[in-house]
Amino acid sequence: ITAASDFQVLRRSGTSIAFGSVNLASTNAVTGTLPVGNGGTGAATLASDSVLTGNGTSAITAEANLKFNSSGQLTVGSGTPAGIVNIFSGAVGVATEFIRMSGNVGSNMLLTMTNANNATTAANSIFNIAVGGASAGDPCIQFIISGVTQHAIGVDNSASDKFKITPGATVPGGTANHGIIVTNDATPLIGINIDNPVHPLDVSGRSRANQTVQVQENPTVVFGAGAGTGATGSCTGGSNGFQITFTTGTTPHAGGLIFTVTLVTAYPTAHSFVPGARNPQAATDLNKFYTSGFSASQISVSANGTLAASTQYVLYYVGTGY
Repeated sequence: ITAASDFQVLRRSGTSIAFGSVNLASTNAVTGTLPVGNGGTGAATLASDSVLTGNGTSAITAEANLKFNSSGQLTVGSGTPAGIVNIFSGAVGVATEFIRMSGNVGSNMLLTMTNANNATTAANSIFNIAVGGASAGDPCIQFIISGVTQHAIGVDNSASDKFKITPGATVPGGTANHGIIVTNDATPLIGINIDNPVHPLDVSGRSRANQTVQVQENPTVVFGAGAGTGATGSCTGGSNGFQITFTTGTTPHAGGLIFTVTLVTAYPTAHSFVPGARNPQAATDLNKFYTSGFSASQISVSANGTLAASTQYVLYYVGTGY
């Protein structure tokens, strides 16, 4: 019997014996498993989508908890994949670190997430941190300087879902009345070192700025007998200060109500305004103006004596309240 080429083997085909190649696809040609040491897997079957792992010369293992499917999804653990990379642990009763990156890097160490789409404003890049529900812990991020300090930023789930930046804490709100707090109201309120702000900006302690500019919302003014019959004028400014310009009418009444100013935005409880003169006549008669009444939204000024008739007065009022 003559072989046609090297490395062929004797085989039977029907009733004939001749040299030829081994048909590895035929169960009649090969039996058993080929060991790893001889270039095989050492396994008779391999589970679908399982990633293969080896351990020396032992049979290759198809990992049940490490799979890569035809959709290009990698799954660690047992679960239905939803993303490209999926990690499932099941129920765990202790703190568990799922992913760690560590290195002694002489320059920037980066974690980059890029959405390269530049065609639509809907193509966002979102880093999603979630917890199980209203009774769970806080979705948050810790910023740590090893051996020095740490800060937390996130949602305080146990405090009406307020967003908090809490210096020196492990979780948002870990230190009471500390840091920046933003409420979850329809119109959020911001607290500085105060956990339960009741104003759009609520500060516990002093605040400082180079300049505070109020919103112009001109108060309304109504003149009384102390300003005389037919007095006219206007009021400009806002709740922290306003200027009132008016011309007295005829026969101003001694001790009478000169004007009542109503603020557009009322103070929560009360206010205090200090007057000043803006023209010579107002400076001359400044001691004839006194606050005779006030409420959260109004200030009434009456005459301490008698104002000059048919004369222009320009005054300003600077105020604060609580």
